[in-house]
Amino acid sequence: MYYKRLTDEAQLTAFKEGFEKASGNSVSMDYLYGAGVFGLYRKGTMIGGFVLNNGPQLRYAAMLGPHCAQLPFSLSDVVEITCYFLTERTPFHCSLAGLIIALECWRSGQSYILAGTRIEKVFQTHSRVIPNVFHQGLVDTPNGRQHWWFYWAERKQMPMTVLQEIGFRYLPRRKRALTA
Repeated sequence: MYYKRLTDEAQLTAFKEGFEKASGNSVSMDYLYGAGVFGLYRKGTMIGGFVLNNGPQLRYAAMLGPHCAQLPFSLSDVVEITCYFLTERTPFHCSLAGLIIALECWRSGQSYILAGTRIEKVFQTHSRVIPNVFHQGLVDTPNGRQHWWFYWAERKQMPMTVLQEIGFRYLPRRKRALTA
């Protein structure tokens, strides 16, 4: 698997279609043009991707509205992870995607990472790496009112927590030899 930043219209359209098909959520082309969009590829075919965004057009800030006041930092210090999808969900692909996202969050230079989801299983997985839940409940989305979880972490936490999660979750456990 490899990844690359997507910039031209055809790449962004392919990302949009893949994300919407995989998640059931919609995303506007205007949002994608203003953000950092990354495609995850296997053998030349896009199998997933994610968006990193900072600045005035935060997707989650628009959804959260007044709940943003609960954050212990300014939105100007945030990179948000949105529109994550992966169609090949093997342990290898999930682990590698997590490392790629952590690397790009680190490269963003922002101090805090903001993420969210409407899918409980995704929340349970992400919360092991991005542990600070600050809002859970109904929010307004392009698809109407939905129940979402929103959580954050400090950027400096990401590399170690992702590696720990991979180690605890996917690496084979060695059986200890019993000696008499």
